Amino acid sequence: MELYVFLAVLAAAAMHAGWNALLKGGGDPFDTMAHMSVAGGIISLVGITILPLPNAAAWPLIALSWVLHTAYRTFLIAGYRAGDLTQVYPIARGAAPLLTAGATALLLSETLPVSGYLGIAMLGTGVLLMSMKGSRAGGLDVAAVGFALATAVSISAYTIVDGYGARVSGSAASFVLWEMAGAALIMAATALKVRGPTVYAAPRTWFPKAAAGAAMSTTSYIIATWAMTKAPIALVAALRETGVLFAALIGVVFLAEPMTRWRWSAALVIVGGVVMLRLG
Repeated sequence: MELYVFLAVLAAAAMHAGWNALLKGGGDPFDTMAHMSVAGGIISLVGITILPLPNAAAWPLIALSWVLHTAYRTFLIAGYRAGDLTQVYPIARGAAPLLTAGATALLLSETLPVSGYLGIAMLGTGVLLMSMKGSRAGGLDVAAVGFALATAVSISAYTIVDGYGARVSGSAASFVLWEMAGAALIMAATALKVRGPTVYAAPRTWFPKAAAGAAMSTTSYIIATWAMTKAPIALVAALRETGVLFAALIGVVFLAEPMTRWRWSAALVIVGGVVMLRLG
């Protein structure tokens, strides 16, 4: 992986942790996700009027991505209702690259050097260890872990679909913006059905924060998906999960969540995994 791609993915990871922190700390996660989706839809609509249409081969993948991202949001919301950011986020994001590495080898014949697999294993192990003492009760919360693992499966699935889709679409940004536009419509329809029109009442109170979260989410994913056209999908997916370090810092500083010696030790394992990925 080239250095400029490496650094870009790290920046994307920081932004990803930022919008997750806004989701966790912004009140009810469902309402916040609905607000961010509307803001993201507006950003996407502006973007798709400027960029060229994706190639024809990408459209079935965009449609599949709508389904997978909807599943991801559903499981993520449920996870944040059940557990802390520093438990749910690491499990969801940590298990995903392990699944992705195996799946891309089987489905896309995309193999990595030994150092790459070692780095993915170290990074995944580190983020999972960080979560083991991350619940409000000081141990594993079964519901939170279950939803986090379901989130991980959906992340792995949409990562592979989107990484491959970006390669065949002709424009990673166009692919992502069309995916996000459709996902925003699905989320808006779901929110209206579940909450009714009041979910979008008083936009002046929620739109600024929602727009900030949507901007971070959109930019982060465009960068990550573009990187998958420059480097193996599994490597990008793993490196993107360094967002758990940024999430831990945000959780401690802004959300009053504990950062124990256990988590610091896990963070060192994560950093070791990042070094291995860079060496690979």
